[in-house]
Amino acid sequence: MSPARELFFGGARGGGKSDWLIADFAKHARDYGPNAKGILLRQSVPQFHELQRKAETMYRGLAEWKASERTWIFKNGATLRMTHLDSMADVNNYMGHQYTWIGFDELTDWPSIELYEFMGTTLRTPVADMNVYIRATGNPARPGHAWVKDYFVDRVAPTKFYHDPTTGFTRQFIPSRLYDNPHLLHNDDYINQLKSLNPILRRAFLDGDWNVFLGQAFPEWKEEEHTCEPIAIDPAWPRWAACDWGTNKPYCILYFAAAPDGHVYIYRESYGQKLNSRMNTGTHEAAPAVARREWEFAAGTGCNVLICDPSMDAHHGHDQSLAQHFRDVGWHVKRGNNDRISGKAAVHAWLQGRARDGLPILQVFNTCANLIRTLPSLPYATKGLRANEDVDTTAEDHAYDTLRYSATSEHAKTAMAMVSYMTRGRRHEAERWNPNDAQWWDPEIYLN
Repeated sequence: MSPARELFFGGARGGGKSDWLIADFAKHARDYGPNAKGILLRQSVPQFHELQRKAETMYRGLAEWKASERTWIFKNGATLRMTHLDSMADVNNYMGHQYTWIGFDELTDWPSIELYEFMGTTLRTPVADMNVYIRATGNPARPGHAWVKDYFVDRVAPTKFYHDPTTGFTRQFIPSRLYDNPHLLHNDDYINQLKSLNPILRRAFLDGDWNVFLGQAFPEWKEEEHTCEPIAIDPAWPRWAACDWGTNKPYCILYFAAAPDGHVYIYRESYGQKLNSRMNTGTHEAAPAVARREWEFAAGTGCNVLICDPSMDAHHGHDQSLAQHFRDVGWHVKRGNNDRISGKAAVHAWLQGRARDGLPILQVFNTCANLIRTLPSLPYATKGLRANEDVDTTAEDHAYDTLRYSATSEHAKTAMAMVSYMTRGRRHEAERWNPNDAQWWDPEIYLN
């Protein structure tokens, strides 16, 4: 019965999400007859098998399936096309189309918002006083977890209406919960099976919690433990920055400081995404301008080392590499380690390891909104040679990549060792440290 133009029904297993999509268009067809033109999308045709089975049951006596056009034709003239949309290469198939109802089954399977936004441009009707709708379902832990969570889940409280300040359209998130499904509510075997899962899976599958999910790459992240209010960074603490470059996608620069108590603080974030723009879209800023602006901040704080994405040192047909633009304004640029598996292990070590006060080594100022938003939302890769080992690189991983370049760098190890020496009465050795050196510390002393 929701009047929202855009509605996302997502979360736990057993909530009846697919049934809802099929039924919702049936209501739309009943209300508007031959003016109801719907399309129901998934990423690939084989994924429609279960939806097709449900539709055959629910539309019996109401509509006829025309397989050659993959379309349900209702007796009152309404039509629902069931087809796939995999990538931007497919959008030409929908140029000039016009729909009054658009459904996305498993919206989180699409890694970015572009295809969703494109299909939104086909939602229109020449009929006066006819409501048009986008309806979507989804579960956590898929490649599009972060953008769907940001677009629907985090905007307002569940079931409340969000009014987009740009378009004026209404948007709504309704949680999917097993306990709302009367067909499963008294199925003790199914419920007890979900209750027996580990706490993370139980929160995702039973409660529909969007802060944890199956396949979460960093389940140890806890915002209450890993973030903090900004503090004054002691001028004696070593500082450095790290960068993952992007143009069409956001670039990310994070600033780090090593404290004597064993903490590594991330005290500043520069993220190349325009204010109020869609997620995971870059600002297309020129590298020299970004390098100069960041240097103007960093130089005044004693930070002159930048650990960079190794690809920034490649020329790619240009006279200068991206890294050279940063060197030109004063940065001492060091190539980061791009081994993704060791990088992920190093990030885990910072998240799980404890400093002397018992809190995690990594402490992120709560002003670093994009790292805080994206890191806990990263899923494991589900395809390729590194499935279930690496994060899904189609997700919004720019802040994470920046973090792993820092966590695997010899510079960070050196900086942490230097402040460790300071607390052990070995200040004379710490004073030998040059932040531009690759490594000087004695691993035996540091590790012990």
